[in-house]
This record gives sequence, structure tokens and C-alpha cells, in this order.
Amino acid sequence: MDIGWWPVTPAHEKTTLAGAFWIVQLGSVVCGTPTASGLLGHARPVVASPALGSTRGVHSVNHDDNTGTHVDPASSQQGVRRGPFAGAAESDTRRLEAFSDGVFAIAITLLVLNFSIPADLADGEVWSTITGQSDQFISAAISFAVIGIYWASHHTTFTRIVRGSAALSVVNLLHLATIVFLPFPTLVLAEYSDTFTGVAMYAVTLSLTGYTSAALTWTAWHQGLMQPGTNRQLVEAQIIGMVTTPLVFTLSIGIAWINPEAAVYSWLLAL
Repeated sequence: MDIGWWPVTPAHEKTTLAGAFWIVQLGSVVCGTPTASGLLGHARPVVASPALGSTRGVHSVNHDDNTGTHVDPASSQQGVRRGPFAGAAESDTRRLEAFSDGVFAIAITLLVLNFSIPADLADGEVWSTITGQSDQFISAAISFAVIGIYWASHHTTFTRIVRGSAALSVVNLLHLATIVFLPFPTLVLAEYSDTFTGVAMYAVTLSLTGYTSAALTWTAWHQGLMQPGTNRQLVEAQIIGMVTTPLVFTLSIGIAWINPEAAVYSWLLAL
């Protein structure tokens, strides 16, 4: 199939479907209306008691099993930081965020390295050479949308975290590793979307990206690193929503073994 001045092959059509999936997800972020998959996990607020305080830097945080919230027993005024290491805790989370933002930014910037054009082309050859790289353009667009979505998810998670920990840093690094790797399997998918290897590689990477994103939220909650007043039930619902999309990609790996094209279409179930 050709769209006038831009050639589109059958392989492009399936890759474009994957791109459309992530464009819908990205659009839901921009419009503030997350899709049913709950990929970003912020369809509902998780702070149940604003009066307990929500500023960063709270040092002493306990868990109330009866109410399902994190509370600061020493805090009686909203926004009051407690503990001698409050500033250090805030600085720790800010360093994690700054480092993570840098990794996300670099991963997106590196997408342009997929493009190249020979020197000394005749005037009539320039445009045909550019359009001949439609695979790279599609894969770059998909990767841009995916990285943008998970950056927004990462940002949302860290707005609720008031302290850092070694475990949080490790899980964060694992999540960033999947982000850095994303452009490569997306490029492979663009070139080999009709093969098991191409589809499975993309699905495995997206599965790991989603699971590590959910693990980041779970680690912050489990270790009591979130702001006071964070409700347990809502956090659990958020995590369940965050693993829905990667679970669909995980299941699609088995489908790809039988029919790679059907596996790509199965990703629509995550919408």
C-alpha cells in the first residue's frame, strides 16, 4: 500500500498499529484521561488525608494498618518537616529524579541516531532516500511515545515519594535500563514485525518496562517512603492498573510463537 508520496509496506501497517497504540496512550496523558489500562496509575488521587501533610522531607513515617495510610505521629501541622535529616531525604529524592530525567532525555535524543543519509546525492535522490527510511521514522515515533509515557508515570510516582532508599535506587536503575534499551527493540520491530523474534523482543522489553515501573511504586510504598496520608488501597489499585499493560505484552509472546501478526493486534487489549 502506498500513501501518495510515502511508501507503506504490509510490515509498516503492523508497526503503525503499534505506534497508534502508544499514541493513544500518550494522548490520554496529555488530555489527563488515562486509558482503561491505567498505565500511569494516576486516574485517582492516592492522598486520602491532606491534613496529614504532603510536603517532601518528612523523616518519621509510620504505617497505620487500621486506616491503610502512612502517618507522621510527630506532625500536627500541615507542611511541617520533621527530623534532623529532612533536608537530606528531600535532596536524595531530587537527585534520583534529576538523574532519571537525564536518562529519559538522553534516551529520547538518541532516537535521531537511527537516521542517516549518504553524501553527494543527486537532487532527485534526496527525497527518495529520506522516504526509504520510513521504518526508522515509525520506530522513532513509537519509541518517543513510549518513553514519554513512562517519563510521565515516573514523574507522577516521585511526586508522592518523600524519602529515598538503596532499594528504591536499585529498582529505579532497573527501570531506567529498560528505558535506555527501548529504541533498539522498537527498531527491530519496524524491520521484522512479521517474525517471532521481532515481536517477542519488543513485547519482552515492554513487559519489563511496565513491571519495573510498578515495582518502583510498590517499593516506595512497602518501605514507607511515600508522603503521609497515602492510602494503601488506592496504591494497590494503582499498581494493579500499572501491571495490566505489561501483562498483555507478556501473554502476546506466546501468541507470537504461533502468529506474530495476531500478537501485534492483541496489544489492543491493553487499551
